[in-house]
Amino acid sequence: MAQTLLERYRVFKRNTGMSDRVVSQNIGFSQTVISQWLNGKYTGNTVEVEKALTEFLNVQDDRIIFGKITVPFVATENAKMISAVIRRAQLDKNIALIIGDSGTGKTYGIENWVSKFQRSSILIRVNVTFNPKILISELHKVLGLGGHGSKNSMLTDCIKTLKDTDRVVIIDEADLLSVSSIEMMRALHDESGIGIVMLGLPEIAEAVRGSRGELARINTRIANFSRLKSLSIEDTASITSTLIPDSDAFAKVFYTLSKGNGRVLGNLLKNVVRVHKETNHEITITNKFIEKCFEMQHR
Repeated sequence: MAQTLLERYRVFKRNTGMSDRVVSQNIGFSQTVISQWLNGKYTGNTVEVEKALTEFLNVQDDRIIFGKITVPFVATENAKMISAVIRRAQLDKNIALIIGDSGTGKTYGIENWVSKFQRSSILIRVNVTFNPKILISELHKVLGLGGHGSKNSMLTDCIKTLKDTDRVVIIDEADLLSVSSIEMMRALHDESGIGIVMLGLPEIAEAVRGSRGELARINTRIANFSRLKSLSIEDTASITSTLIPDSDAFAKVFYTLSKGNGRVLGNLLKNVVRVHKETNHEITITNKFIEKCFEMQHR
């Protein structure tokens, strides 16, 4: 006997423990609507609710069948460099700058470090909305201080909390920081004595130099300046082998197509594995097959 949508949904919830709230965020209907539908009390457009739930459950079924493909961490040369620079900044309590083009593994290396040293690492991810107050508010919040107050009061709180500790502040996408935000990090370092590591695109190096020398104070405090390189063919081979056994024969084509860019390589590798799974492994992985998958990314 075919399962009704209601039965199917209840089985899904029982097996996964997912709440109606999380489901509501996925399907675009409120938790109240889902609750009313479950109890047969919804008086709105039932067809649209059931259509959204069916689509949601189909995606979940496919995820179970095909799985979520994740590229495991590999200690590439860049990842090793990032770890070494962060450790030096932490031990010597200095300021370090790591730059690299998009796809060189900055975020990848940071996440690995923070996963191992959660208690001593403070990670701040910058975005285009950040100004000095948002930056210090984010740090204030991560430190468990609430994230509220004036810019100066929050900076003072952060300095007091971090002073004489061995914690290290890691700022990802630091190229998006303004001159005044970078200067604030310099003040935090000087007053608290902790290590600070800023990672970003090459533009951050120019920003720190300052076209008019306005950031000379922080430029002279940078004790370690490191530049990440494109992935080597050896790194590429190590990464591809995590998802494709005996992939040595394909390392060259993966390297050539990705041009040493880790993000492109990761997407290509996942596409190859995904398509291979979808065909029930009937298609043999070859250089030509990998090139076809690459065309899916770049048309």
